[in-house]
Amino acid sequence: MLEPPKPEPLAGTRRGCLTGPAVATAILLLFWLAMVAGLRDKSLTYDEAMYAVAGASYWRLGDYRLSPEAGLLPQRVAGLPLALGPYQFPSADSDDWHHSQLTMLAYNWFYRMGNDAQRMAAAGRAACGGLAVLLGAVVWAWARRLFGPRGGMISLLLYVLSPTILANGALMTSDMAAALFFLAATWGWWAVLHRLSPGRLLASGLLAGGLLVSKMSGVLIIPVMLALAAARCCDGRPLPVACGRWRGEIHSRTRLALAGAVAGLMHVVIVAAVIWAFSGFRFAAMPHPTANDHFLHSWEYALNLPERGVAPAAGGSPPSLGVAAATVAFMRRHELLPEGWLFGFAAVLRRAESRPAFWNGVCSETGWPGYFPYTFLVKTPLAVFGVCGLALGAGWRSWRARAGSQPGRRARAAWRQMYDTLPL
Repeated sequence: MLEPPKPEPLAGTRRGCLTGPAVATAILLLFWLAMVAGLRDKSLTYDEAMYAVAGASYWRLGDYRLSPEAGLLPQRVAGLPLALGPYQFPSADSDDWHHSQLTMLAYNWFYRMGNDAQRMAAAGRAACGGLAVLLGAVVWAWARRLFGPRGGMISLLLYVLSPTILANGALMTSDMAAALFFLAATWGWWAVLHRLSPGRLLASGLLAGGLLVSKMSGVLIIPVMLALAAARCCDGRPLPVACGRWRGEIHSRTRLALAGAVAGLMHVVIVAAVIWAFSGFRFAAMPHPTANDHFLHSWEYALNLPERGVAPAAGGSPPSLGVAAATVAFMRRHELLPEGWLFGFAAVLRRAESRPAFWNGVCSETGWPGYFPYTFLVKTPLAVFGVCGLALGAGWRSWRARAGSQPGRRARAAWRQMYDTLPL
């Protein structure tokens, strides 16, 4: 079915009160207080101060030279209370500023200029904790829609009691922003695929744009959207379309695919507008650059080209651009997206080629295929695996009850049962 079954009404009952929006709001408020209080006496992690100084520079100076690869949105969130606070900001006439020496600017701002570092950290973390609260609200709302009020409350409790979320939810990094917008953008696109309307299309595009200004790895939403669109076409049920007072349905799979393609193109336009908005609708990352002003690394480094003034090795040919780097160079040449965002994306691609890594006493420059599965297994609380086991068992029982004994009916029942949760 296109819409999940409506949960049975619980209004007016004690159970309904315990699983309603008011209780969920109270839990999220307590969750935010617990995160902020838990970090009160914790020192800053390696990159928090750098996120904060970069974000504050966006607000105060409209300059995007610092840390464009880390996500404009989370850095703006971290830097907003500090930009508004009574804190002395590093001079824009220093060599560190001209050369985008982010580490030194952050260190000086927090620890050498007479500012209250503990108060600054608390303010920035409190703001970033709001992103974790919004993520919790999305978890609650989506689970409630899928599994009813009790399912939503169980999901919310599992979220707010997760050690990983409690420890990292309020840090001044891009992790919570990326998780929030990845989940929300996936839900937004799934909603568009089941009822096409201008409001849903705009909301989905804005959420996808929020993801792309939260973390450069947000481009992984593209294969996710393609996979979900393919699943929607395979499902074959009609797509309701609403535009103003006009109502209709799309029935054929060919037209479903065409509607998905048009919606995808509209997403590209909206995402580009969001990126431009977060960059002040200006191409140049620096408002008034001089010959001494530059990013931390050169464009040649980011695009893996020979540095200026450095001759290529004897007998060697200059390296050719990969598809992604060539696309970035094309967009930069034609000013299709802001310079700062493009440089950040190119820098992430370059750094992904080689990065120091450590795993169980072994060092590597390229990492290991089993690293993330291993860390997931050893760092996830055992109770979570227990909950996953219970969920699988409940899903199996439900499928058996709905499918009966006929093989063809079992396959259809499995698809119907899996379909609503497919984005997750």
